[in-house]
Amino acid sequence: MNEAIAALWPDPVTGLMWLFILAVAGIGLFGGIRMIRRGARSRRRWRQMQHESVSGLAIVVATRDETHLVDDKGRQWQTSVPILQFHTAAGAVVTAEGPALSGPGFAVGTTVPIRYLPQDPQQVELMLPDAQSDTGNGMFLGGIYVVVIAAALLVGVPIVILVASQP
Repeated sequence: MNEAIAALWPDPVTGLMWLFILAVAGIGLFGGIRMIRRGARSRRRWRQMQHESVSGLAIVVATRDETHLVDDKGRQWQTSVPILQFHTAAGAVVTAEGPALSGPGFAVGTTVPIRYLPQDPQQVELMLPDAQSDTGNGMFLGGIYVVVIAAALLVGVPIVILVASQP
């Protein structure tokens, strides 16, 4: 084993390179697992909204505009979160935040089609023709990709060390 280490660690720079690769792979593995979990959560919520939600109409009673910095050059990204008020099928009046929208959003007083979960009416989705629900598929598949690459690095680096140590 000392020969293997000597083969791959002939100088401090090479050794630090291998440690850096292992560290990046380890961080990638944990990040990928987190992405998979978030994607699975989004997927469960999307399925629940598909099967258990109730459709209705809501009125935009207020909006909350948010500005997000995109980069260090001062470029900004605007979103608008509509505050919606609607009556549930049971007759209760609910005020809930809708999903953030890019750009200026809706004017106060606008009626919008929604769907909500009867057991948790605060979970609201807008039913607009161009709106896309987050199915979680992209996050889930991206997480799998990151985990596979990280695992290949974590397994591959020790294999390279072992192979390089063979005469």
